[in-house]
Amino acid sequence: MLAHLPSGPQAAALGALRGACGREARDGRGRAHRRGAPTASRRLGTPAGFPPFPSTPRSPQSMACSTPESVAYSETNNGACPPVKEKRRSIGSPTPLTVPFRDIRLACRRSRIGQMAESITSQDIEVGIATECRGFFLVSSAPLPRSMQCVVDAFWEAARRIAPAISVWHRIQVIFATAPFSIKLSNGELRFIPSNPELIGVTIENLVFLDCNRIAPLHPQIQVACVLEELVHALMHIRDESLVSVVVARLYPGVTLTDGRYTVSGSLPPT
Repeated sequence: MLAHLPSGPQAAALGALRGACGREARDGRGRAHRRGAPTASRRLGTPAGFPPFPSTPRSPQSMACSTPESVAYSETNNGACPPVKEKRRSIGSPTPLTVPFRDIRLACRRSRIGQMAESITSQDIEVGIATECRGFFLVSSAPLPRSMQCVVDAFWEAARRIAPAISVWHRIQVIFATAPFSIKLSNGELRFIPSNPELIGVTIENLVFLDCNRIAPLHPQIQVACVLEELVHALMHIRDESLVSVVVARLYPGVTLTDGRYTVSGSLPPT
């Protein structure tokens, strides 16, 4: 739809307004020249003696066509300008590492080893068992403090002492904890509370419970004898306590049996 053009008085008023605006614009340009304001031939920011900035920026294509090489290219290609290779601006390069990457990996590995060294895990205990019988011991243990390493050493020595006397092996589970004992199962939790609070260890079928808090203060050779006693119960199926003590004294020369009690031997023979 076309708009209606003004006519009559409206057209006369519009013409007068246009004339006033034109005079004001011309007077403004004159005043600007007198004040030294920038014009088309002199712009702000242009150093003296330099030509003014172009009113429209030149495109890369037009700049490429103005070089001597582009002129030769256009003469041999029907006046076409050479293709422009755009320069890609890199967002930013990563800051170079001041420490070699190999040293960073070693530092991370040492940090993990340091964290693992603060506690003893089930895997740490199983690794120390003799290779020929390691597969018959399933160790369950919460992370133990390093102060309990003596209990783990006693278990390793007891397993090494009983291994030559076993002809038919079967698998047993050894739990390193403190009373009351607890075992996490797939469908629940098994708890064992000894009736005798002085109990150091107890064996129930194929389960061997070792109270670390009660074993740790003992003499190292008595520690081995106490752990070995439970392994004799579990692996040799001996229920009689007096017979078990005799077997322990025969298997481990670090103790002697005196009046039904273990005493430390003077020195252990070389093994």
